[in-house]
Amino acid sequence: MDMAKATFMPELTLASAKKFEAEVNARLEGQGVGVQDEGIFFWTNGRAHWQVNFPKTGKYYFALMATGTPVEGVYPIVEIHLDGERVGMLHISSEKPNLFGHLFHAKAGKRRLTIAFINDAWRPPEDRNLWVDYFLLAPMEGEIAVDMLTLPPALVSMPIGEGRLILNAIRWDEAGRNGKKAQRFFATLLTALGAKFQRPAEVSVIEAELMSPQPNLQWFRRETDHIYMGTNGYVEAKVKIVKGGRYRIGVWAKGTAMKGVYPVLALEIDGKEIGRVECRSDEWSIHFVTAELPQGNYTFRLRFVNDAYDPIAGEDRNLWVDKIEFEPAQ
Repeated sequence: MDMAKATFMPELTLASAKKFEAEVNARLEGQGVGVQDEGIFFWTNGRAHWQVNFPKTGKYYFALMATGTPVEGVYPIVEIHLDGERVGMLHISSEKPNLFGHLFHAKAGKRRLTIAFINDAWRPPEDRNLWVDYFLLAPMEGEIAVDMLTLPPALVSMPIGEGRLILNAIRWDEAGRNGKKAQRFFATLLTALGAKFQRPAEVSVIEAELMSPQPNLQWFRRETDHIYMGTNGYVEAKVKIVKGGRYRIGVWAKGTAMKGVYPVLALEIDGKEIGRVECRSDEWSIHFVTAELPQGNYTFRLRFVNDAYDPIAGEDRNLWVDKIEFEPAQ
């Protein structure tokens, strides 16, 4: 699965960019690298080199027009080198021609620009390949007050007033088997950037093992500190909303996936759905819904809605729930 949904780059002004056809004056390395369809095709790991003149010292925007095919959901990764030194990385996450960009610093003069396809794979019927049509180079004018915290830049930071704006496209909230690592990543990131934390508002908790299951619910099991649900159905509890308002509801749960889809929970108040969460982890993690809750006494339900079983693939979508937390939304 891809680790990031997107990358962040400054907008490229095409009028200032110089276009280089990939197959022109390219020196190719690799057993399965060749010119095809007016571009360069990489059937295997390999490299393409060009001699490029950089008119002045400074930052340059590099954009590669390319396509890639995935294996097990992972697309081609391309490293960018300048005179043998790695200056960036691109994730070619499209099977249709698209521009993928990166920003790097270059000294004036002729430099050896290289792209390297580094993660070739073949698992029939899937084959991870790369095709490159052309690349663009454009000098960046002025200062860019953006810190690229990862390569490719799926996580960036920029100053806003007296603070900083963090743009994050890393799928830390869809961590699969790495739920704890994802939580540590986010907390460590903010701490390292100097974020100050406040104590959370008072939280009210419903322990799942104290909730009542749907009558005659099969494949339900109550453990010491959690519940297990192996089929569609609901559990419920009486709740009292002392003060009406907007609440953030966190469900501590985990699940197993079938065909990449994890258990989906519908949250209901007196039979009315107020939101849904997909428990995208097989480790304990929290999943949030924000909703307006009026003052009063209600029946709160958690409903498992997408149970499935594929005996041929040996996949079974099941759900475990620890607790539900209610806190006023900030």
